[in-house]
Amino acid sequence: MLLVQWARLMAYPAVMEFERERKWQQGDLEADEVEFDWASLTLDEALLECAERGDTVRLEVGGRSWSGPLVHVGEDLATLGLASGVEIDVAIGRVVAVRVTERNRGGGRPIRGHPRRLEARLRELVVSQETVELGVGEGLRGRVSVVAVDHLRFEDDDGAEWLVPLGSVAWVIRQS
Repeated sequence: MLLVQWARLMAYPAVMEFERERKWQQGDLEADEVEFDWASLTLDEALLECAERGDTVRLEVGGRSWSGPLVHVGEDLATLGLASGVEIDVAIGRVVAVRVTERNRGGGRPIRGHPRRLEARLRELVVSQETVELGVGEGLRGRVSVVAVDHLRFEDDDGAEWLVPLGSVAWVIRQS
């Protein structure tokens, strides 16, 4: 009966993660189990695992790179938090590579208060009207004025208006 209860508990992902971590710390986790675990994850799931653990990573995106702790991972969005108070929202689909620069063995922190999608973050910026750097080409500095069905309107610091396809946005750098 105890074995059946254990099998039911193992169906919950958090319990499975806890058990895997326990086995790994005790040295009972075989290399092929670790490889299978990682082989079954999508990039956003692997990034979420890093964020939940509190890892520091280096993200390579469109010729730029940043290092810091992952403070949020959503459906198509990962957010790095820098010590300066700057947050960088990155479109996961535009990530070229991720390097785990510091693996945190002590556990991360709860992730709350962030949108699941980059489009939702852009809509927040319409409301806040904060000045951001938009990751399109070499980068644009200004404000998002409208998020439409498939593009956004962006007013740069010189007052020029840009129409940017949503799929072209690789990152958004903003003050948190």
